[in-house]
Amino acid sequence: MHASQVTSATIENNALGYSGSNSGGRLVIEKSLFWRNSVGVDPNSENPGDPPPPQDGECGRPNIEDPNPTPLITSTDIPRCSIIRKNIITENNNLSVPALGNPSGSWGSGVLLTGDYADLIQGNVISDNANDGVLGLEYPNPFPPGPETIFFQLAGNRISNNVLLHNGFNPTYSGSPFAGDVMLTGGYSPLFGGPESHSENNCVSGNVLTDATFPARIEETWGCQHGTTPNPGYGGLPVPPAELPPAVEYLLQVKAEAESRHAVPQPAPPAQPTMPDPCEGVPRNPLCP
Repeated sequence: MHASQVTSATIENNALGYSGSNSGGRLVIEKSLFWRNSVGVDPNSENPGDPPPPQDGECGRPNIEDPNPTPLITSTDIPRCSIIRKNIITENNNLSVPALGNPSGSWGSGVLLTGDYADLIQGNVISDNANDGVLGLEYPNPFPPGPETIFFQLAGNRISNNVLLHNGFNPTYSGSPFAGDVMLTGGYSPLFGGPESHSENNCVSGNVLTDATFPARIEETWGCQHGTTPNPGYGGLPVPPAELPPAVEYLLQVKAEAESRHAVPQPAPPAQPTMPDPCEGVPRNPLCP
């Protein structure tokens, strides 16, 4: 089976540079430039849109064939066929674009893993994103949770051999443990009435890291040298109990910042070359007789 592929593209001035709601399986996004979007790359699980959920990058279980919305991933050592590699993902801080299409309402992230399973983020340059270079989160959707909510987990993703530079510089969150190069968070599903959290077996190795990570020293406990890795947690217990976990509070504050944007028309792209033979390999149709 051939992989779907995005290659050698320039993607700019969007709420989401790439959105892959509930997609997975054999997918490669490579050698492209994602810049000046609100968020650069966001493969995501979504409910109720674009069924069936979830977003699942496992090679052996494309979600369209086995649509378990919350699969269990029991090891870091798994084959991954949804691959984001060799891209430049930079300056995704654009709050002048409309917010429509951004499932978590976030901004300022190079790569946003919103309830994702088994994605490979490898060999990218991820720089100058105001809040996070890579942000992965457990994702109850819809939120606040209700009867229709699916508690998507963050599980089985690998972030390796990337160069991360000057991420997390938003002065609003200066010194926050959740702003920086890589943030992984989970474990809060039960706090919102959901099932036991299984945001496990994500791993981070071989990256150039120049700013903070959450958890701290992420390539030690959460390194890919381990066959399993624990849930990254969310910054301790809420104190007092009525308050939100610190990581969730951070995510909601970033969302509120994004919602305060003032959208304006974006620059028109220059003239683009057309495909040399747009009908090549296309089934016969009125446009390609």
